[in-house]
Amino acid sequence: MLGRKSPLCGQDEKRPEIGGTYGHQPDFSGIIGLITSLITDKELLEKYPMSDLVKEMILRDDLLKTMLSSATASKQFGQCLAKMCKDNVKLTRKVTKVFLRSIERAPHDTMKGYLKALKPFLMADDSLKRQKLEWVFGIPEVISRRMTYGNQRTKYGLELVDRINEEAMSFSSPILYGSGDEALTT
Repeated sequence: MLGRKSPLCGQDEKRPEIGGTYGHQPDFSGIIGLITSLITDKELLEKYPMSDLVKEMILRDDLLKTMLSSATASKQFGQCLAKMCKDNVKLTRKVTKVFLRSIERAPHDTMKGYLKALKPFLMADDSLKRQKLEWVFGIPEVISRRMTYGNQRTKYGLELVDRINEEAMSFSSPILYGSGDEALTT
């Protein structure tokens, strides 16, 4: 599923690309269901715990996006991610970024899978629960703008609203740094 982006792929190794030439993604729902069942089965994990390499492969951005977009096993996968990220700031931060960027760019038909996986990830009871909520939904900030042409006064919030569709508040996520990247609530 990862192709050339797999950590097991050598530098000069050639791997076939799955999908069409125009960005068509194959239907991975069957294999996603199988992978999710394997990594969430308690008895199997007790007997064969996940190695660091397996965790690294599962947490690759490309595989995460593919697994999260699946409507068939996304809730189960979200629970698995929550367990893997429990009390781990670095990993939680990475997964949250993948969620936000994937949801922002997702077509409407795959949005359901992302949101189904996001719910158990956010609801997991760990020390980072408040931070995850803040990262995903953003921090409310009143929009402000300094007025031009010699006027030193700054306008805030509702003073800037001229039309009904203009916002008085913005919700920025502290883990995203691009101008195109926004929190989930915007």
